Amino acid sequence: MPSTTARFLSLAAPVLALLGACDPAIDATDDAADFRDCPSCVLNSPVINDFLFPELHLGGQPNFDGVTLIGLYRPNVPTPYTLGVNADEDLVARSGNTVIAHGSGLIGWEIELEKAGTRTRGKITGYNRNIPSWAAGNRPISAYAIVFPDPGDPAQIKNACPTAPTPGATVLTIIPGQTYDREHKLVDITNDPNWVTFACADEAAYKAKRLGYDPNLRFAGTNQPASIAQQNATLKMITADYCGTGHSFTAQNTELWWQNDVATVTLPNNVVSMVEAVWTDAGALCLDTPRLVDREQVEAACDIPLCGDLDLTNSPGAWMTWAPPA
Repeated sequence: MPSTTARFLSLAAPVLALLGACDPAIDATDDAADFRDCPSCVLNSPVINDFLFPELHLGGQPNFDGVTLIGLYRPNVPTPYTLGVNADEDLVARSGNTVIAHGSGLIGWEIELEKAGTRTRGKITGYNRNIPSWAAGNRPISAYAIVFPDPGDPAQIKNACPTAPTPGATVLTIIPGQTYDREHKLVDITNDPNWVTFACADEAAYKAKRLGYDPNLRFAGTNQPASIAQQNATLKMITADYCGTGHSFTAQNTELWWQNDVATVTLPNNVVSMVEAVWTDAGALCLDTPRLVDREQVEAACDIPLCGDLDLTNSPGAWMTWAPPA
């Protein structure tokens, strides 16, 4: 078969050597394999970010769902403080230009939000500064637990992230200066640094940050963050947006192997699996074995060549993915 992109070849030789025997029409609909049989796999997500307040404007503008930030309240203090974000992507409480608290110092504080004239408060109950990055050489990321009254039973509390395992789970990370087009699976270009994304752990924006594709992290040994194109390719890859239209051909927590072109995220040793796709910011450059659906379902939506039919030596692909064996 033609050689694949050189950036992936040296990193994934044990897998790529098997491509000649791969059947591109293999049935990939069986997603019932026990995750314990694939301990180094990572779980994908069909959504970018979708919960109570996926983004907030620190200056008080309503977000795209009509939710407005009112302020940040210290326990037993009636006057609100200003909510901000620091260079470490931690929430910060300010009074004027003075930082009052940040990070774990905000545990017990409350964020007040308003939508359609109704106000509610969420309490910060947890903080974790040491969530390991999935990218080699990257610093850990931080995450919070924020709980709100349960609308069905105000005496109970719920984590702000709808699929959090417990109310106190620290599964909400902060991405300042950036929002997302959740319909089209893209970074939403904004010149307003007051926009802040609140991303849940099992969704694509959080996963992209943990992979090192964050607008505030240095990317792959450079002095710059990942480009918008690199970030978009990552979102397309995580969400299985093969056609680049925003439609995801996957379901939550489908298993997947992934590896990027700069070798900060690589395959585990001795992986034997079926190539899925090579990814750019426009979706899948080529597609062999989809991670969940039959290839025919993708072909009905768009025309994507098989990876074995392309010479990918100088491919612009930012990612290559493999579907774990069933």
